[in-house]
Amino acid sequence: MLSECVGRATNMTHADPLAGAASMAPPVRMRDHRRSLHAELELIHDEKNDTVESFAAKKWSEIFRLHLLLTKSKRFQHLTLGALYEHLYRAFPHQMVTKPRLIGVLRTICGIDATKFTSMDGESKALVKHLEGLHYCFESTNTHTFTSTSKLTIDSSTLHVNWRLLLLSLKLLREPMLPESAYFWFGFQLFSSPGLLDDSPHLWITRHDLYNIFNFAASSHVCCRVINQRIAQADNALPQSVLIRSQIQYEHFCQLQDHPVLHEVFETATQCTTYFIELMSPQIRQFVFQRRKFDKDRSKCRKFLSYYHTKSLRLCWALWLDQVQYRRHARRTVLRAMDQIAMSSRFQAFDKLRQHALRLVAATEIQRVYRGMRGRQRFLGAFTTLQAVLSIQRLYRDRGQFLKFVKLLKLKSKHAIKIQRIYRGRLGRIQARKQLLDFFATEMANIQAQRDACAAADRRAAVRRIQ
Repeated sequence: MLSECVGRATNMTHADPLAGAASMAPPVRMRDHRRSLHAELELIHDEKNDTVESFAAKKWSEIFRLHLLLTKSKRFQHLTLGALYEHLYRAFPHQMVTKPRLIGVLRTICGIDATKFTSMDGESKALVKHLEGLHYCFESTNTHTFTSTSKLTIDSSTLHVNWRLLLLSLKLLREPMLPESAYFWFGFQLFSSPGLLDDSPHLWITRHDLYNIFNFAASSHVCCRVINQRIAQADNALPQSVLIRSQIQYEHFCQLQDHPVLHEVFETATQCTTYFIELMSPQIRQFVFQRRKFDKDRSKCRKFLSYYHTKSLRLCWALWLDQVQYRRHARRTVLRAMDQIAMSSRFQAFDKLRQHALRLVAATEIQRVYRGMRGRQRFLGAFTTLQAVLSIQRLYRDRGQFLKFVKLLKLKSKHAIKIQRIYRGRLGRIQARKQLLDFFATEMANIQAQRDACAAADRRAAVRRIQ
């Protein structure tokens, strides 16, 4: 089914800018307040990249094939998305998982324990073959490995996939008739629940998870940019930003989702799709359109059949009522005349009571309003006087406190100057005394040296005279 949709989308490269829907889809009827978004869709269609479109088509083809294998098979159709989430979360709580790890866990969940391909049944073979052939659902990441011997870097490519987004895509394929808010609520549960799909109000997600939920089905980066711009505009228009939060709860998520700027994306674009669906890949857009159109046509047929059966029953019921009506008409005429006589007297008495009550209520209301006005006037007068008194007292007390502060500051400065002068004078005297003592010690050393030299000369002279 999805392969046929791929072929139709390939042949409609020059069709309507909201293309992806088949020729049976009615033309888009735009209103004035939607023209900006419609113009962006036309620009996306004119500037679309064939490589990106082809990659998205192959990716959704693989997801759709996996959806068919899990839902149409009698062996795997009992697996719900909640059960898949519990087992996958138990296997790897993180979001990104490698391809071999995902295939191994899915085989365990589906009960495919046989190691040999030939020993499996037909349904298991088809599922295992498809899982091993998955390629476009995964993202290739390069990892750098350093060897200890040669100190060289080895680049290796690994395939990873966000399994929560994969479950969200399967939710879209399983229940395409749901509104967008149901997919967002399911995605919020996937990214916030700790191992079991929970609806507690304290659960939260990050900003990166929020962008992943809104862009899980976008066909290209350009479509993601359109949605992200609406998210940023809605967040800027909110009284308190949601994107700056480290923990975004579902209440904040709904505030952002229900904002008119972002809610414009969820308005009707075609007879059976919204702008959010139109931003998806043409294949999934066609699939959702066909399922919703089929559901809508089926409801119309049921309404028509119900209307036909109801009409025949109403005809029989009308004939019977006519016969009964004829028999009761005479009796009603007599009773009506008697009732009118009795009711006229009651109406007169009631009118008198009503006029009296209106006068009483009006007088009471006027008194209440007047007394309330006088009370408010007295209150406003007293409140104004109290505010004036408080303002004058506040200004006077602030001035007195300021003068006390200035006076205390001047006194502290004066005493600080005196203390510094005395302390610096003492330091100067200590330095002068130290220099004087050093000079005295030097002079005394010189005099002692002269005395010693003179004594030595006298001794030498005495020695010469003795000789």
